[in-house]
Amino acid sequence: MAGLAEADAARMRQALAAGRIDEAERLAKRVLTIRPAHAEARKLRAVLAWRRGDAATGLQQIRRAAASAPQDLEIGGIHARQAMEAGLFDEAIAARRRACARAPSRPRDIDLALDLLAAGRFDEGWAQHERRLPDGAPPTDSPLFAELARHKRPSWDGSAADGASVLVMGEAGFGDMIQFARYLPLVAARAARVIYKVMRPLGRLLKAAPSLAAIAIDDGPADVFPAFDRWVLAMSLPHRLGTGGDLLGARCPYLAADATPATLGGAGPGRPRVGIVWGGSPLQPRDPLRSLPPDHCAALLSRPGIEWHILQRGPHRAALPELRRRLAARGADPAALVAHDGEVDFADTAALMRQLDLVMTVDTSTAHLAGACGLAGWVLLSTVPDFRWLGTGADSPWYPSLRLFRQPAPQRWDLVVDAVHAALAQRFGV
Repeated sequence: MAGLAEADAARMRQALAAGRIDEAERLAKRVLTIRPAHAEARKLRAVLAWRRGDAATGLQQIRRAAASAPQDLEIGGIHARQAMEAGLFDEAIAARRRACARAPSRPRDIDLALDLLAAGRFDEGWAQHERRLPDGAPPTDSPLFAELARHKRPSWDGSAADGASVLVMGEAGFGDMIQFARYLPLVAARAARVIYKVMRPLGRLLKAAPSLAAIAIDDGPADVFPAFDRWVLAMSLPHRLGTGGDLLGARCPYLAADATPATLGGAGPGRPRVGIVWGGSPLQPRDPLRSLPPDHCAALLSRPGIEWHILQRGPHRAALPELRRRLAARGADPAALVAHDGEVDFADTAALMRQLDLVMTVDTSTAHLAGACGLAGWVLLSTVPDFRWLGTGADSPWYPSLRLFRQPAPQRWDLVVDAVHAALAQRFGV
């Protein structure tokens, strides 16, 4: 019988590799009738159940797989993700800890840190997140940080640095750089000079912020560094400053939109004006989960009585013609969709957003921009969003002006759209 199970398992792998998913699942079930502890077959059933939106079955299957193969790091990772999705933070974090104990690595340390932060365990999460820095030195997995390492300056530990200049390196994407800018005034209180190195599209916005008047904003070439005595990565600031669970939400707004009216266009007053961003950067590994698929986006934008202003930037903007086609097929008013220049910087985007009644966005930099400027924003989230949105709740401790709309089950954007439509009717009467 064992030989039969292994033969079926081999055929299961072949079917999966060829994309014959139904056949692979049928073979997995047959393997499990002979060998209930076959971890690979359990894993396949768990993943396929999750893809269908059956989170309960997926979690049940991956738990059994993890019990059969506790040494399998891939199964442990799937177990952690599915437990997080179910809101079982303790179970997810325990799975992450086991993986870190069996095979310590920087990616696994970061996964554990992000799950701790998503669960609201900030003190431990920020401390664990420091493990992304090997021996406290800059990571060398990008040219930017490799250049930083060549300067051979010590890192800043958060203590008073009288007479010293501290270079704060913007880390990760645009949204992260906006989010962690709130900590810069605290750094300035402990150092003689603070320089914040960011990507150019953020420069004008940050330089104009009154709350950052004491900060030197460096938006020049990535590989050209100003003179500095010590350095720190922006996402290390909560730990180095010792702020823990105080996410400084009370400091919002700490950025300001230009008071000079931007050219808004559209039909003019009469209908609520709502900005929309449906996609993030495709370079982000989780982008397929966080970005709104075209059919659901069209369903959202077909809501009558709203003037939608397109704030989408980057590659996802290419979906605009297809969205217009889908909206026309639904009989939606084409004048209700107002496109804006997708190549403007963040200062221009903020000026546009300031004139809108509401900004609606998936989990991307636009959400951070709205929140940091204190503008009303609704953020549409997948079942397991990025750590900063935590695992539950409709409010954000990072940004008090934002409201969160979460998928109640995997890939159920339709339910998010229904909830948003109901909220639009309540807010605007449309």
